[in-house]
Amino acid sequence: MKYSRINKLGRWAAANAHVGGIPSIRVLVAEDDALIRQIICRVLVEDGIAVDAASDGEQAWDALNLGHYDLLVTDNDMPRLTGIKLIERIRKAGIGLPIIIESGSFAEANTHDYPCLQFAVVISKPFGKLEFLNVVRNVLSSYGDTRCASSAMLDSADSRESESK
Repeated sequence: MKYSRINKLGRWAAANAHVGGIPSIRVLVAEDDALIRQIICRVLVEDGIAVDAASDGEQAWDALNLGHYDLLVTDNDMPRLTGIKLIERIRKAGIGLPIIIESGSFAEANTHDYPCLQFAVVISKPFGKLEFLNVVRNVLSSYGDTRCASSAMLDSADSRESESK
């Protein structure tokens, strides 16, 4: 599978990122370890998923404010803004994005300490390629196509705005 790294955000694009004119699933990966970030991005791209990568939580937050994503995969222990603090910002902003935490220090047992953050899954490092892909696929299928939901919400808002004029 061919992929390319574009811009300082770290955009990875699969050769089949657009199938039949429909954009593929877009995932944002926030991981401060460059090697782990690269491996996660390659695994997702090889599965036909378009991926943007951020090296810390602040960079991920900036990316979330610039574009739409179907899933966030984030580490917790990152400089400038931890994964938990990033997720707190996301939820305070009203963003219902499904989130996978991949961490060596944040265990699934810790999720009860953060009930309002609504994690989809916590996966402990180290994890295998198939384990990770199964988690991603299960989360994406559980949450449905977030692009359709966003589009429908925008269409509904446009309709209400037109009716009020």
